[in-house]
Amino acid sequence: MIRFAYVCLFLFSIIFHLSADSSGEGGDFPVAEWNDSTAYSIDGEWKFYWNQLETSSKEVKGISPDEVVSFLTSWGEIKKRNPAVSDYGYATYCLTLYLPREAPDSLLFQVPQFEAAVNIFINGKLVYKNGAVGTNKQKSYISRYRTELVPVKAENNSLDIAVQTANYSFTDYAFYSPLLVGAADLIIKRYVISIAIEAILLASLFVIVLYNFIISTRIGGDKLFLFFLAYLG
Repeated sequence: MIRFAYVCLFLFSIIFHLSADSSGEGGDFPVAEWNDSTAYSIDGEWKFYWNQLETSSKEVKGISPDEVVSFLTSWGEIKKRNPAVSDYGYATYCLTLYLPREAPDSLLFQVPQFEAAVNIFINGKLVYKNGAVGTNKQKSYISRYRTELVPVKAENNSLDIAVQTANYSFTDYAFYSPLLVGAADLIIKRYVISIAIEAILLASLFVIVLYNFIISTRIGGDKLFLFFLAYLG
């Protein structure tokens, strides 16, 4: 168990060093210095357009956003500042990522697991679609729950990002993880390591449960413990 703990800590430390938090203001996200060994977390301030479905910042140029928010800000928090926002509806988050000249044109996005329908547009082109983002509950649904990798191409050293989403199921809806962008090799490595950690944790949990089950049955059976295992199953 001690060796297992050391392995997990080592893998987590690798992921930690492969990632970097960055910030932007007012929908602009400048990356001052590019590093191929860094995954950039696109949090910062996004322009938030309530009950609008836009495909790029150019579509809303000159139009003031309803709010400027962190990507991870819940709709409940936004509603406190803006009563026009409600628990259920649809919205677009817009942000422009500015890259230095040394950044490669071809990059990779790590798109987190979402709890509701999402479309992602890069420079006006649809690059990611999860379910259907609709203007009412009947037209909206989510099709899968998993992290995905999406290749993107910069234009003029920039990425115009528009994230559409629709939620008609959850109160205080929010994104729980930011988008990550970086060199393809790095993002793939980070993704594989995260899957490996999940697999190790699940396998370890299974071994622990199986071991305790065998011990409990050999000593005559602890009914309470057996009921607990049955509940977990």
